[in-house]
Amino acid sequence: MPYRFVFSYARDDGDPHLHAFFDDLDRQVRQLLPMEQREQVGFKDLKDIKRGDSWPEALSAAVASSEVLVAMYSPAYFGKFYCGKEVGVFLKRGAKKPHIIPVLWLPFRQPVPKALNEFQYYTGDDDDEYVQEGLQYLRTLKAFEDKYRTFVRRLARRILDVAATPLPPLDPIPDIRDVDSAFNEGPDSSPSEGNGSRSAGPAAVNFVYITPAAPPWTWTPYPPPEENQIWKLAFDVARGRDFMPQPLRFDARLFDRLQDTSSLNEIVVFLVSTQSLSINTHQDLMRKYDRVSLANCAVLVIWPATANADERRRIERLVRETFPSKVYNSNEIYFRNGIDSLDALRQAIEQTLRGLQGIVINRASDASAPATPSLPQLTVKRPSAPAEPGHQSADGSHG
Repeated sequence: MPYRFVFSYARDDGDPHLHAFFDDLDRQVRQLLPMEQREQVGFKDLKDIKRGDSWPEALSAAVASSEVLVAMYSPAYFGKFYCGKEVGVFLKRGAKKPHIIPVLWLPFRQPVPKALNEFQYYTGDDDDEYVQEGLQYLRTLKAFEDKYRTFVRRLARRILDVAATPLPPLDPIPDIRDVDSAFNEGPDSSPSEGNGSRSAGPAAVNFVYITPAAPPWTWTPYPPPEENQIWKLAFDVARGRDFMPQPLRFDARLFDRLQDTSSLNEIVVFLVSTQSLSINTHQDLMRKYDRVSLANCAVLVIWPATANADERRRIERLVRETFPSKVYNSNEIYFRNGIDSLDALRQAIEQTLRGLQGIVINRASDASAPATPSLPQLTVKRPSAPAEPGHQSADGSHG
């Protein structure tokens, strides 16, 4: 017999209060069922599944056959690739409202993924504290104990009402590699430049993918390839840390777009493959960027994991030729080189986002800063080409 519900949550949110909520909900649903139907009620997987891991058999079977998905919405939830795959399986089964029941665990600012637009999170009796603060808040404070218990009882009844109309199971159980994440729509489905729907401010981050791969967002810096496309890695880190990610094209209009991001106080992160350093058109644009600087922009140079000593010397030479000013100034907030592993890349993106966000917030709050800063020329102790006309600033920021 299938489970009545699958509990879908970000492992980063797995504190004692969240696990206690699952236990409370499971217990409440059990109590509402006849004794002979209480064997399988709620399913919660405890394994922290990493990208590249195979899905546990029990989890695969649960999402392929259970009646309801209880999705625990939070800032971290939408950044988890496999949470998106859990939702993706239910959508593959034809789930519409109400077979996916989102619960607001923690408040979030980022937009809900497009695939979940029609699934509004469960509001119980429209309790103000829950809608504003999330269920964790009610579960944590004794003052809201009665509201919390009422919420659990009503949610349990709703699960059973929905489960009375079974959702068709998937048979055979799908290979996880064949299931799309409902959260990963691809950069072309994200807000695009100039359509009026872009996010703005220091929580918005624009990723520029500089690589020979075509299209560039399909570049996979580290295996396995089906899991670690560059945009998925970047979006995973950004969404998991409460940032709003969006792509920015790397082409001749790049510098106009950088002006726009600066005036909107957005963050820009260049993700540079070492292969692109050998391509003249790519290198020319990067050299042009090296001669200017914005306080909201940073460069991460991503190296292959298996480069030998000769290859590393060649790459280092290309980096110095392409980014002489950035290498000379060696400010880690604005320029990171030699990133040669998946963990190092995740950490570099996260630290860069936090560092740039603090700088952008401080500059925005400085009444003396110009409303629309332009691109300043860097002063270095070696001869360098002049900055492009119209891209100088007096704010003295360095990148």
